[in-house]
Amino acid sequence: MIRNFLPAVLLLALSCLAALSPTSAGALDLPEASRLPLIATDQPASLTIPVYNQAGVKAVLTTLGAYVRPGDSFLLISGNNAKALDVGWLNQAAAELKARFPDNRIVAGTAGLANVGLAAQGVLSPIEEVVYIYEPNMANEPEFTWDFEGTLAHVREAAAAIRGHSLAAAVKPTGRPLLQAYLFKYAWDYGSLGQQVDRTYVQTQTYCKKSPETFAAAAAELISDYGAPGPAWSMELSMDPESINGVLADQALACAQAARAWGVSQFLMWWSPAYVGEAAAFMAGLGR
Repeated sequence: MIRNFLPAVLLLALSCLAALSPTSAGALDLPEASRLPLIATDQPASLTIPVYNQAGVKAVLTTLGAYVRPGDSFLLISGNNAKALDVGWLNQAAAELKARFPDNRIVAGTAGLANVGLAAQGVLSPIEEVVYIYEPNMANEPEFTWDFEGTLAHVREAAAAIRGHSLAAAVKPTGRPLLQAYLFKYAWDYGSLGQQVDRTYVQTQTYCKKSPETFAAAAAELISDYGAPGPAWSMELSMDPESINGVLADQALACAQAARAWGVSQFLMWWSPAYVGEAAAFMAGLGR
């Protein structure tokens, strides 16, 4: 994992993708990516669909449900940022979604080791996985550190707590160390991070906000860390225009296309019930 320069194959790929967006990727330091050949995937895109309130449950049931496909999953979130964890709501929402989508996975996510332990103790079937949301500046996560060995220790602790209750363990880490040069000194390796858990949802939405070609650079760097695309890790896009990293459906589709050129087929689609039309347009744009 060397994040200093782009090999010729990535430069060629990014130049081809530049027409997808009027913005430039130049403001970020782009990495040396995998030297694997650029191979587009023909696998259908699989989505993880977060839901963090009852309005989101309703929007899924009434609007997005028509676009949900086999292989998609729902990520129910409670206790994020500084909010209180509500295990009762997680179980209620899981039951509502499972009644409509019996063949789709349902998982639960929360921030901080304390909440992870409580969630793992309290969630019920059909929830089959608990996701440790790991990013800086969150009141519920005082343990966060940029130090990579410390991060691995936290993820191992979370995974042990989750698996102790016969659940799959996952992490949703910040993606800032992928392309942001001031963090390169911490030498994050997402492949090593992924070895501690069953699944990883990398927060890459800031790179889509920058441009599709920057999102492609993040995809290439993740492939460099993991060795290949696969079902065990996903890239995040945000279709909440009011959030700092949110974009509209057209740009999100361009970013997904850019990542799919590198073989990525797993995406986490962050969205807001207030902009459910953007999420629906994105899902429809994937050919659903």
